[in-house]
Amino acid sequence: MGIGGTARRTLSVAARALDTGWRVIGLTLCAVLLLEGGLRVRYAWKHHKPGQELDPRAESDVYKGESWAYQYWDEFKRTETVSWKSYVYYRRTPQAGAFINIDDRGIRRTWAPAESHPRALIWMFGGSTLWGTGARDDFTIPSELSREMHARGMPVRVVNYGETGYVSTQDLLTFELELRGQAPPDLAVFYGAYNDVFSAYQSRVAGIPQNESHRIAEFQLYDQLNWRRGFIEKTALFHLARGIRDRLYSSPGSSQQWLPDSRVEPLAADVVRDYCANMRAAQSVARAHGVSVLIVWQPDFSQKLVLSDWEKTLIVNRSLATLTNRVLLGLRERQAALGPSGQCLDLSAIFHDEARTVFIDPVHISEEGDRTVAIAIASAVSEILRRCVGSEQGN
Repeated sequence: MGIGGTARRTLSVAARALDTGWRVIGLTLCAVLLLEGGLRVRYAWKHHKPGQELDPRAESDVYKGESWAYQYWDEFKRTETVSWKSYVYYRRTPQAGAFINIDDRGIRRTWAPAESHPRALIWMFGGSTLWGTGARDDFTIPSELSREMHARGMPVRVVNYGETGYVSTQDLLTFELELRGQAPPDLAVFYGAYNDVFSAYQSRVAGIPQNESHRIAEFQLYDQLNWRRGFIEKTALFHLARGIRDRLYSSPGSSQQWLPDSRVEPLAADVVRDYCANMRAAQSVARAHGVSVLIVWQPDFSQKLVLSDWEKTLIVNRSLATLTNRVLLGLRERQAALGPSGQCLDLSAIFHDEARTVFIDPVHISEEGDRTVAIAIASAVSEILRRCVGSEQGN
């Protein structure tokens, strides 16, 4: 056989191989598309909302019989868009909805009576629990506080500066930034502590990152690449893979111990140190502007001794819970140093004997829970404002 015949034979073999390869690729792609389509139909049927990704918290029994729940969580998903804000990193973008309304400064709407003549102005700072994840505008903790104070004959205007993920350093900076451009409030309420623990657990270091220019660059890079991540997370195959992973590595009421026991005590001590330093700094800034301060430690799931059926299904990270408990113990030891009686309120165990569902996940609570927390805060707020009024009259 000549050189030409050998070349033709080689080309023929290569063509057949290429043809076979394309057939395999085509069949594989068809199989993937069929599987994706079948899974999408399955998920759409299961959630009763074709085309909508259902937040699992919408299935909590606190929303049973509430016709607004699915619409709320669909609306909540649209609030995940944020814009860059110097010093504190981000705030949500404006939104007008049936249940969630955010103004052009990234501040969520708080309930106020139609005709209101507030006797005092209250600013509230904190993370997503204060912002109101799981609650409608009129039933967040700030809204319930406003309503309760009005019912007690002491109408106030409450501003909700809460934002998802904010730690005490961001709360402090937000407080200082807001004081630069407007008249100070009568009272500043700092609600939280949990996010400081979670942030430290996540990074293994207490406090927040430095080098803001690097954070800006990372934020912009993430924004450019986010569409790819969003596309992948919208596929049914992604949900199937995540479900398999969760079943293999997690079970209700337990999780892997990701934080070595030897790191719990020193990390907890660092969290307590930094949190208390931020609160003392907030008090110092407040005094310079004639503002009273109330520090509130939010309810903690690990402190709830009686769990409902829904709460028993929640996946608890035992390592994080251990760290949280150590931080709470450390804060209680320093409670007196953070201020006089009534100005540092520990609500971490406020639901310890509540049999009904309060937590819709290990962090966020129901609207009824928000109401209970707000009433407890209102008692402390009332006393602080009475002292302020008495002091002013004495002068």
